[in-house]
Amino acid sequence: MMIMKIHDLIGENCITLDDGEIVFRLIVSELNNNSSIELDFTGVRVYASPFFNGAVGKLLAEYSPEELNNRLTFHGLSEHGDQVLRRVTQNARRYYSDKKFRDAVDKVAAEHSEGF
Repeated sequence: MMIMKIHDLIGENCITLDDGEIVFRLIVSELNNNSSIELDFTGVRVYASPFFNGAVGKLLAEYSPEELNNRLTFHGLSEHGDQVLRRVTQNARRYYSDKKFRDAVDKVAAEHSEGF
């Protein structure tokens, strides 16, 4: 099993989508090599949804929840971090498994981004 020390990779603030995507690429590389991964959040103090969307949520586009449950574990999350991760995972499961929901979310996101 490969252990990824998130504090060493990202620091004590796991907030941004960009930082999440760094972790995502590392996870995918390991999963594609048939490895199991433990994400160790020891020392991380701040968690935000964009980070988990980028790091974990996107995995559900390519991997089943069962496969991820068997090959990806989490260690050292605070109670708040665990809550954010659970919410992101639930939303991602729905997004990637329900085409109508995904289309509705994508439409709203596109409408909001037109103003920027």
